[in-house]
Amino acid sequence: RYADDSKADPWPDAMSSLPEQIVLVVLGWVLGLSGPIIVDQIRRRREVADLRTALQTELMELEYRLATLVYMVRSRQGIDKATVLWLRPIVQKYRGLNKNDKVRAETQKSAEDSALALVPYSAPLLETKFAALSSLDTELQNRLYEIRANLAMFNEDAEQARYYFRLTFTGLSSDNRERVVRNLVGCQRNAATRAQLI
Repeated sequence: RYADDSKADPWPDAMSSLPEQIVLVVLGWVLGLSGPIIVDQIRRRREVADLRTALQTELMELEYRLATLVYMVRSRQGIDKATVLWLRPIVQKYRGLNKNDKVRAETQKSAEDSALALVPYSAPLLETKFAALSSLDTELQNRLYEIRANLAMFNEDAEQARYYFRLTFTGLSSDNRERVVRNLVGCQRNAATRAQLI
């Protein structure tokens, strides 16, 4: 009995488990290759969620500032009920940093208190992370592209209004001054309409 054992294969368990070992090695290799891909997917999802939150905050701030601008322009040119109904929920839901700033106080002033000089607005995060928008869903991407385009057109109107505003301080004849003021009011009206689209 002991003599036969000496002739037996010294690696019987190793040979029988060789297919299992190969499977484990291949599985380890696949997991080693796919690990960084899985980690990258998790990181991307987190970045997309962070980007979405940051964009939401930035756009809420922009919405509030543009809404107060719309109010200031419309109150000088005749505010209608539709504008008030559009404006009210924006001001009520706003919880940003500038809740009680001078922009809000400005909306309480009467239309005759001061001249209205439009300024360009920006959405820096939207501009700097524009390439990263491809990771967001298509509907949101389209809406963000619309906001970006409308903001650019608003800024063009604001620059034109600033030009006409500066002209009002130069020595113009009464006819030319009247034209400049009419153009200024038209630019302000266009900017307010564009701001409501944003």
